[in-house]
Amino acid sequence: AALKGINKVLQGDLETPGLLTHLVSDRELTRAKKAFILNTRATIQSIDGLAKFNQPMLLAQQLPLLPNDLIKQIEAVTSQDVYRIAHRVFGPAN
Repeated sequence: AALKGINKVLQGDLETPGLLTHLVSDRELTRAKKAFILNTRATIQSIDGLAKFNQPMLLAQQLPLLPNDLIKQIEAVTSQDVYRIAHRVFGPAN
């Protein structure tokens, strides 16, 4: 269900009820964080995966981010953060 919601957002279907009017539930946010963290840990198990993980930062000439640092940042994300970013990216001005 969460992936279907993400696909709707990516396809520009902003008719989804509550997309810009409600905070993400704690349960949804926890599930999304766990999925992201598991995917990140699986990705960095190989040298190739670790290189792909750090490629965007290296291309931007930034120091690579350690996976554990990224995981800490993801764990710190709140429903309010998601709401604020959703409005910035998908709000009426965009």
